[in-house]
Amino acid sequence: GKEQRAEGKEQRAEGKEHGVDRSMTVERPKFRFMDLEIWRDSIEIAEKLFDLADRLEARRFYRFAEQLRGSGLSMSNNPVK
Repeated sequence: GKEQRAEGKEQRAEGKEHGVDRSMTVERPKFRFMDLEIWRDSIEIAEKLFDLADRLEARRFYRFAEQLRGSGLSMSNNPVK
């Protein structure tokens, strides 16, 4: 009841949870794909493809414009593994 909840709060405050001392674990840095140069390059390429797609739509090349936009989005949404 209340004693268990109080003990759980105390353990979490000390960095211990389920009998594991969290103060002893080493935290790894968070990986952010947005920090990758290749991801930033893909965003720049996508912007150019979207501009080109806008010009193609003005000339009624709707399907081709749609494909360019799709490929532009695909590059940034599927980073290299």
